[in-house]
Amino acid sequence: MRIVSVQGLKQDMKLGKSIFSEDGKILLVSGTKLTKNYIRQLKHKNIPAVYIDDEISKDIEIKNVLDDVLRFKAVNKIKNIVNDLIPRNKNKTIMDNKQYLDVKNIIYRIINNMEKNKDILFNMVEMMSTDVATYNHMVNVAILSILVARELNIPEDKINEIATGAIIHDIGKLQIPPEILNKSQNLTELEAETIREHTRYGYDIIKDNVSVSSIVKTIVLLHHEKIDGSGYPMGLKGHDINIYTQIVSVCNMYDGMVRDRVYKRKVPIYKALEAISSEAIAKHDRKIYDALVKNITFFPQGSGVLLNTGQKGLVTKVNKDNPTRPKVKLVLNPDGRLYRGFKIVDLMEDLTLFVDDRCDISF
Repeated sequence: MRIVSVQGLKQDMKLGKSIFSEDGKILLVSGTKLTKNYIRQLKHKNIPAVYIDDEISKDIEIKNVLDDVLRFKAVNKIKNIVNDLIPRNKNKTIMDNKQYLDVKNIIYRIINNMEKNKDILFNMVEMMSTDVATYNHMVNVAILSILVARELNIPEDKINEIATGAIIHDIGKLQIPPEILNKSQNLTELEAETIREHTRYGYDIIKDNVSVSSIVKTIVLLHHEKIDGSGYPMGLKGHDINIYTQIVSVCNMYDGMVRDRVYKRKVPIYKALEAISSEAIAKHDRKIYDALVKNITFFPQGSGVLLNTGQKGLVTKVNKDNPTRPKVKLVLNPDGRLYRGFKIVDLMEDLTLFVDDRCDISF
């Protein structure tokens, strides 16, 4: 099985995994042969990539840290909860107990599911419509926060609270006018200040609900604070920002960098980590950054990669101790011809080889 961007799909390719709508319903079942019409529909639905099964990838098994169906259902559930919170007739918006219980149930299911997939790294491959990118981001930050918190041996009851805060960390953005939130040009200082207010807006939505823990409330309010005092909304420093909030802050920053947004193109994973690493010296807890790096894969299994030699191949196995040096099945030589036998190279053993970039493989 391999990952192919929707733009790289060709007629008669066979789906390796079913494609789901945001609510978890099957759009196309695994094993379906793609037609021009199916490909056109996938593009229309803004689905970035799919899994394909073919001869060159038949021995590659792809596992995700969270099961696909549960991810889709979690994104849809968060979308519905947030939409229910959208203020109408200028009434004050408050998250009630039923909505909060729905959030806690999502987190309970995510944590239990991830417990079964403990040895799997976070796989940053978007398979859902870009129309739900905001809600996908919220779920991703929760997943990443769980992985980092576990790496840091934080007690499970606290991990539950961290994940709950993470999955609703951006609910205050529903109070921001869409024309500002989705603006593709540079923001004015007034517009930037308006967006920064989303942390206070989010806190206001949950502060009067006694069922919401202080950890969750603090995460929603302070997830943009930095330990050197340069964050917002309060400019806190050092130990005034608890480790739970710092975990969500780093995971939020990472996921925000590696996904496309209306005002900014995504950056490669290694560049995002370089940026966070340089900030970690003064603005973040270094051990949180280190825990994040240990739990994400730079080049997911089944993804196409371009080597420094010009060869193209598929990642067959991720090296958890050195995620930049996976095992790669060579598929295309530098002049684009198909290899016979598909030799597998281990970048941990052949140090003259390294990955230049991700790529689609078509032939």
